[in-house]
Amino acid sequence: MPITLLKNLGIDYVLKPSKAKPKRGLRIAVSFLRNGKLSIRYSPGIKQEEIDAFIAKNIEWIKANYQKQLKPVRQFAKGETYLFLGEKYTVLPYISKHETVLINGREMHLYAKSDLPSAKQKVVEAWKTKQGEMVFQELLYQGFQRLQKHLPKYPNLQIKDYKSRWGCCYPQKNLIILNRALIHVPMDLIYYVVMHELVHLLYPNHSAEFHNMLATLVPDERAKKRSLAKYRPDYQ
Repeated sequence: MPITLLKNLGIDYVLKPSKAKPKRGLRIAVSFLRNGKLSIRYSPGIKQEEIDAFIAKNIEWIKANYQKQLKPVRQFAKGETYLFLGEKYTVLPYISKHETVLINGREMHLYAKSDLPSAKQKVVEAWKTKQGEMVFQELLYQGFQRLQKHLPKYPNLQIKDYKSRWGCCYPQKNLIILNRALIHVPMDLIYYVVMHELVHLLYPNHSAEFHNMLATLVPDERAKKRSLAKYRPDYQ
């Protein structure tokens, strides 16, 4: 069921029937997903014209909140803020033949050969990858030490960019994949994601056994999950 109004406005959306019983007579509900898309859930039996009318009635709210979901276009200009390990740093760019990123206090000193945003972003992305490799590997090692009696072999780690997930694992391959954007969240939340994926090597689904073991390793795991939801998996 394409929604013409949203398509004409260029608003990405996901339209799905709801399995849950409607609350207080609510038959259509909208919210925004972590990837910025508009989620539209509707009760069985809803007609296309009812959905169209609901969207039209709430379009101003949708447009206003959709803009808030859009990622800002990064220029890496002086004074911009950049999130690293849960803390905000002020970007200070410099033109230099030696390309690097240095963190000093609350400042992020960015050295690139050009002042073009694309050139500065390339330097930042390379630095971010190195930081992720160091931090993620260290936390993976710490987590494995705690689960070593349950896990026969040290897992392989890959780092990728994801739009809507923080990590995943493949028990049959003994492989854990972490989102590179995790380097932007606080260290304790990175550790939570690492432990979450390590436990999945033992329990592939979110069973009671999975949550029981994760809770012994990260006692406030549900609070950590709520805190993590405040960050964007596609942050750049």
